[in-house]
Amino acid sequence: MGLFWVFVITEVALDKARLYPLAYAVRGWNKAFTPGSKEEIDWIKNYESQEKLCHGYYQEQIYLLETLSALEKSRSLAQDDGSSSYEDLGYDDLKAQLEKIAKCLFSERQKLGGLLSSKPRGAYIREFDAHRRRRDYLLKKHEKECRVRGGCCDRDCGCCSRRIEVPATMVLSKEFGKKSHCSVDCGCCIRSRGFRSREAGKD
Repeated sequence: MGLFWVFVITEVALDKARLYPLAYAVRGWNKAFTPGSKEEIDWIKNYESQEKLCHGYYQEQIYLLETLSALEKSRSLAQDDGSSSYEDLGYDDLKAQLEKIAKCLFSERQKLGGLLSSKPRGAYIREFDAHRRRRDYLLKKHEKECRVRGGCCDRDCGCCSRRIEVPATMVLSKEFGKKSHCSVDCGCCIRSRGFRSREAGKD
């Protein structure tokens, strides 16, 4: 067994033992001598970008379902007092948007799955996997970014510190229902700023 593989095995063993600082130090040496590191770095960037896109669609889907549920509760009131029709409330438009978002999410998740099937191997990928196993580490790492973008970390709502809540009509995704930071289409953020991201810049 070559010296390189000794360091790789040591790194993995330290990670499993949760001796993260030591594992990180050994991995730094391994990364310096990893062949094909550009392929790994490019894959990680592509995967994180695709995952972020899917997460955004998922949060937008939740927001639309929440809005739809609120409209359905208003339906009886609108019909009782005759103040507005169901169509005036924008129900049909929301249904159309929801169908479109659901299709987009499905399509983008297939691409995400395709990326997983082509996942390379190496020190950068092991570091990527190690960080993802430590969910709290990732949340802390991206907290400032969320705050600067005006996400939930910029307020006291606490959304980013708990699992995503979904309407009763929606099944919680095991992949995207975990604790995570906001996308620009987070329902809490939309309600806070008063507009959806796709409406920004429109007069």
